[in-house]
This record gives sequence, C-alpha cells and structure tokens, in this order.
Amino acid sequence: MVTIERHATYTNILLASGPELGSSDYRAAMKSAIYALPAGSPVGSVIRPGSYDFWVSAFVGPDGGEAGESYGDSSSPKPLQAIVFIGNPGDTTAQLVDTAMQEVGHRWLAYSDTFTMLWNSQRVSLMSQETIAQEANAGTPFTGPLLMGRADQHWSPYFQAAPSAMDGNGYNIMTEDSLSRWDFTAIPVPDIEITGLPPLAHGALYNDLDRVLMGVLPAANGYPSSEGQFQWIEPRVTSGINCHIGIFLMFSPSDIAFFGFYMDPRTVSLDRSNGATRVDAAVGLGYQPFSQPYGAMMFRVVRRGQNYYFQCRNGNSTIAALQAIGAVFGGAVPPSNLPQMFDQLSGDLAGAHSFNGTDFSTVASFTEAAQPLAVGVVTKTWDPNHPVLAEGSFFSLELMDGTSIVTLPSTREAVAHSGPYVGLQDRRLYVEQPQSGTWIRHPDAVQTLVGVPWSQSYDQWNGANYAPKFFTKAPTGDFAFGSSLKVVRSMFSPATGGSALGTSMWGVQRSASVHDVQTTAAARSHWPIFPATYRMAFIAAAQDRSAITDDMVHNMDLVRQYFEQAFREGTLDQIRVDSRL
Repeated sequence: MVTIERHATYTNILLASGPELGSSDYRAAMKSAIYALPAGSPVGSVIRPGSYDFWVSAFVGPDGGEAGESYGDSSSPKPLQAIVFIGNPGDTTAQLVDTAMQEVGHRWLAYSDTFTMLWNSQRVSLMSQETIAQEANAGTPFTGPLLMGRADQHWSPYFQAAPSAMDGNGYNIMTEDSLSRWDFTAIPVPDIEITGLPPLAHGALYNDLDRVLMGVLPAANGYPSSEGQFQWIEPRVTSGINCHIGIFLMFSPSDIAFFGFYMDPRTVSLDRSNGATRVDAAVGLGYQPFSQPYGAMMFRVVRRGQNYYFQCRNGNSTIAALQAIGAVFGGAVPPSNLPQMFDQLSGDLAGAHSFNGTDFSTVASFTEAAQPLAVGVVTKTWDPNHPVLAEGSFFSLELMDGTSIVTLPSTREAVAHSGPYVGLQDRRLYVEQPQSGTWIRHPDAVQTLVGVPWSQSYDQWNGANYAPKFFTKAPTGDFAFGSSLKVVRSMFSPATGGSALGTSMWGVQRSASVHDVQTTAAARSHWPIFPATYRMAFIAAAQDRSAITDDMVHNMDLVRQYFEQAFREGTLDQIRVDSRL
C-alpha cells in the first residue's frame, strides 16, 4: 500500500511511501495512490485529479527511473502536464533546482519538431542525433544545423546554448590555425535571491531560443547583443577526449608502446600498456596543421641496441618525397629544406625530453631487452561510457633497417591480418580492422584515413584488440620507423552534454538568426495564455517512509522556493509558479 501524507512541519511538501514504489519507476504507483485518495481526506482535499499542472518529485533509492517528464493526463479543470523526476531529495539544492528547470522545461524543449529555421537559404527542421552521427561517421559535409543532442530532447554540445537548462554549454570563442576555437567554460548565471533565504548559486536558466520556443519571447527580440544570431560549431578536432592517434611498437599483445597525439591535437605522448608512466609533451602553437593542406607531425621510434627513443617534429616527410611535388605546391618551387623522416639520426639521441618543433626532439625513451614483434600506425579510443569519433590521417609509413631505407607498400596493397603477431613477413604491410564500423579511406594519393565511430570504444591495450591499424614486422637489429600524421577529426558525441566541460573544439563556426525561427503548431499547443501561473506540487517519495529524513524534506522545501523564483526569471516573468499546497 502506498501512503500519501503532508509533512507536519514543511506543509507544502507531500510524502509518498510504500513497497509498491520500488519498481523501476515509482511515478505510476504514486499517481494511482494519489488519485485514489478520498476527496474529503486531509491530503485528498489539497491534491486530486485536475488540481495541479505539474508534480515535481524526488525519490530516495538507487533507481528512481529516468529523469524526465511523463505521466501527464487530461484531467479537469487542470490537465496534469507531467510528473517530473528530479533526483534524490538528498542531492544538493542547486542540483535539484537545475534538474527541475530541465525536466519542467521538457514540456516545451528541446525537440526537433518544435520549430524550423533558415539554413543555406532554405527552411529546414533540425537533424536528429542519429543523422548527425551518420554524417560524421561518413565524413561528408553536414547537411543541417548541429543543434540536437542527447535523446533528441536536449541541445547538442556543439551549440552555444548557455545558460539553457537543456544541456546548454557555454564557450569562449577565438580563432586559431585558420579555424574557430571553442573553449567550453562554465558561464555563470545570477544567484537566485529570495528574501529570508541565502542566495543560491546554480547553473541553469533558459537561453533566448528556449524562450522563443516556450512562447515567452518574440523571435524578433531574441539575442539582441548579436543582432539575433545564435552560433554552433561543426567540429573538426577536440581536446580532452579519449583517443590516441599515432605510431606503435609492439613487444607482445599486452606490451605495446603508443606514441602520438594523446587526447588532444596539441599533446604528444608515449603511453605503454605494461604499466609504465605515460610521458606527455605539449607541441605549442607553432604546430599549425589545418592552415596547410598537408600539415602534419612526424613521429618516429629509433632503436639503438636495447634503447628506444621516441621523437617527433613539425613537418611532413611525404611532401618531400612526392614525385609530383609541383602539384602539391600548386606549381610553385617547393622549399629546399623540407624535412626527411630519417634526418638527425646521428649523435646523442637521448637529449632532454622536450619538444621544440623545428628539430627531431626526444620526448621519451626506455630500455627493453625483448625483441619487438611489429611496428605500425593506429587510431584507438577507450572508455565505452563516453565513446568518441576519432580519425587520423597517415601520410607515410617509413622504415630504416640498419642503414637502408625501406619503402613500405602502399596502404592500398596491405594484406589483411588476424591472429598472432609472431611470424610476420619482412617488409610486408598488414592491416587489421578487428571490429566492424571502423574505416580506412584514401581521399587522395597522399594520405590514408583511419577512423573509428562513436558506437563503442576501439581500444588496443593489454590484450584488447579492437583498433584499426597498419603494421609490419619489426627488424631484428637497429632500426628507425616513422609516419607523418595528424588528427583529422576527433569529436565527442552529440549526447555528451555537460561531460564536455574543460574541452576545446576547433572547427567551422556557423550561425543563424533567431528572427527566422518559426515555431510549429505542436510547440504552440503547449503555450498557456500569458502571463500564466502554473500550480506545482513537490513530492518526496521512497519505499520506506523512514528513508525520507526531515533534512531531505527541508531541502525539498528550499528547492520548491528557489525553483519558483528561477522559473519566473527564466521565463522573463511570463510564467509564474505557485507551489503551495
């Protein structure tokens, strides 16, 4: 049996408890119990069918179901628009307020069928998250605005959407290496101030596009500081995401040294799967790969006896070796000092572990007695909870065996491989794609693209073998192996939301005018007559009544009061909330 009661001290908070609330979502059982209350009972007289616009509820327990708005009905005189779940009543006040702003906001936001906009002089609806993923995986130009995010009910992390409660991220924007650079920064919103209560710092209101879609702001009045323009980015590369694109040296499937770009298009790293400490180096702003058609970084590993040196420098050795060099430089005479992969191999290779960009710098080194099995290039990702898209462009696969330079076969001629890495043939190039969905593409005669999609992680680590790669047998004596390469694309998924905090994106900035936004009939059907007041009941629920402490109820009462003010401010005083029972 579900018991519904009104708290004795915090009389504007209802409590729901009973074993029936232990299912994956408690709201259905709670609604049935409330609707079954006698109209003349102490609680039934204050909450009954047709008496509230929203119920805002929190649940004590490991599983309160999916946060969101659902379970509405057409009861009279007030249809119940939704019962929202905002979390655990013991969560912080600010967290619960911000979640309530999002979940109540879902009555209007953020759905692709609620508006159309002008894009490339055509009126379009928004692309779904799935379509964005398909076009990104295909490597084709995006055919619409990148505004839709998680579950097609939130804004994408590519949209300058702060301070929206609908996963709205905020960015500082600048220009770098011929691209727009967006640094994800938590953009503060004003504290919620209520007489008699301390100011509450929180993180979410609504942006002007939200307000247009909610009907509280005319489109002609949106984004006045930018003359009505709102922005998003078509990302090319991203910092702070779990990918490694570079070369590798394999001693065994559980002992592989990876050297390349690590989690950032401007950080190089040696990361070894045997547990050795990772070594990182920043490449600095002298590395400008996107302002040059074949801009790249040259990575190499040099073996001297049992010593291995991991070196890199700015440049692209493939350009120096192309026979049709005039075509690359548009018919102009190429520079005379183009770097070669095996320059600067004499002398002391240890040096200082640093990076200067203009010479081969030793970033890291180690000593190993075991004979390596293979050397190659790889694109890999990890962390299945936050899958990312990653794509590397590899311009060369170059090997120096002793004193002779070996030209490896074209990647188009690589032999498909699966199974053990013992017994590889000398000077034969192999390719592996252990998991479906990865790609190897040849956009021109110069480069090979090796990429993985958002669908899962594609790791190569301690026996895990999921990453696409090219490789060849490692020579038995001293050798050097390298590749000119760069990160072509690295993107977190449209569903990332606030998990992108601290990252940076480089890409092409786009914009559209909110003045051209047209709401649909479906959106307008949810608009009240303005100004409006919504009645909302706040409820704390649990299977066991003793799990709902007085501190939790007090917190819910604070959430109730702060939310009233935040929602009023977020809707420009067009929608007020009355949460008194």
